[in-house]
Amino acid sequence: GARVALLHDLGERSREVHQGFPSRYFTPHQFAETDSEGRFQVPADEVRTDRGYALLVQAAGFAQTERVLRPEDTSPDAGAVEIELLRGGTLEGRVLVHAGRDPQSVVVGISRGDGVPRFARADAEGGFRFEHLT
Repeated sequence: GARVALLHDLGERSREVHQGFPSRYFTPHQFAETDSEGRFQVPADEVRTDRGYALLVQAAGFAQTERVLRPEDTSPDAGAVEIELLRGGTLEGRVLVHAGRDPQSVVVGISRGDGVPRFARADAEGGFRFEHLT
């Protein structure tokens, strides 16, 4: 199944830093796994109506998906929230290094600003690749 995290939105002015990248969200602390039909329930004991939230969904073979929640989505009477997972796109490139430096010593990092950066080590020719991106 997919892993679903409930995230607290920091708002426009606040930023956290996760692994060297800015994030719009606090580190996730509420998680759930989807069942065989894709259903999930995230414990929302600490959800407050005066704060913004989002769901971050990760599943093998799919792009990480973010769904910003509206206040009515987090009320006790809220119905189901539907999230569609997509395959996403691919980013590939090549790092250029000075003569005598090994490109395999270079680590490339990218971030969507959601607190879950991704890293790839360049290969012998300096190539790197990230798949399943949004």
